[in-house]
Amino acid sequence: MVLGRKGDVGRAALVEASQDGWVCGSDSIAVRLEPVALSSEFLAGTLRIDYYRQQLHAQSTGAMVANVNESSLLSFRVPAISPAAQGEAVARLRNIHRRHDELVNRLERQLSLLREHRQALITAAVTGEFAVPGTAA
Repeated sequence: MVLGRKGDVGRAALVEASQDGWVCGSDSIAVRLEPVALSSEFLAGTLRIDYYRQQLHAQSTGAMVANVNESSLLSFRVPAISPAAQGEAVARLRNIHRRHDELVNRLERQLSLLREHRQALITAAVTGEFAVPGTAA
């Protein structure tokens, strides 16, 4: 997993096996977890929760820009739950994200249709195919 080190601390990205060997820049921290104790996907989900982001931010250094270092990461407290419970939480989180993405896609399609209908109404009103209430005929 890679964590943002400066500014919006706690941003996390999971690193896939296909990305092995990629370079991690100086504004990021590469974190390697022991999967039998803490799942990186569970930790990434935990870091999306405001309470834990605030905790990490409170442990960060820097007066103007928050900065996370290795010692603040080592003192970061996460829920102590079994690997099986972590897996269940991750599965629920995946379902929530999948449902969120589906809803966003549906809303984007609806907005697109509304834009098309709006443009069709404007065209019809300008060409006189549609009478606009409250205007002179």
